[in-house]
Amino acid sequence: IANFIVLDHVNHFSAPSLAQLLSRAGLIVASVDDTAYRGAFVVVARRANEPEHVAISEEFSRDVQEWLSRFQGIASFWSSAAERIRCQEAQLPPDAQTAVYGAGFYGAFIISCLSEPQRAVCHIDQNVHLQGRELNGRPIISPIHLPEAIRNVWVGLNPSHARQIISQVDALKTRPLSFLFLE
Repeated sequence: IANFIVLDHVNHFSAPSLAQLLSRAGLIVASVDDTAYRGAFVVVARRANEPEHVAISEEFSRDVQEWLSRFQGIASFWSSAAERIRCQEAQLPPDAQTAVYGAGFYGAFIISCLSEPQRAVCHIDQNVHLQGRELNGRPIISPIHLPEAIRNVWVGLNPSHARQIISQVDALKTRPLSFLFLE
């Protein structure tokens, strides 16, 4: 869902647009799989015997229509994401300190949307290569080092997987925490 707004994602394909591109490049597409690897397409194609001009097919047009609702859902998510974060923030006690689970794109996005970003005192991340560093002037810590004063945790993860990931972090199950999701 972040692919449409992350700066370093320079190519934005759907399965039908990728198949159309490959066809125009003289390849015969056997399959385009968007489920084998999260966040990527796995494509099987072979070179055509003779290059030919490929017109936009009816099948491509139908595929685009099917994907259009997915794209509209993504656009809707991002057009209201900042407002959803600010609404959740307004529900917190005025003196509540928070943490942001995630030291990547989604965590940085949450911080950028907060009316009072200074209340987010740290990022939590299980990636040992990030722990001990800083993001936005906040330390990145392991879940087991979450300060006792924190009761509210922003979940800065891909919304498609956030609830499952958070439910599997044992260190966050040992005390009462309120999780604030992007969805």
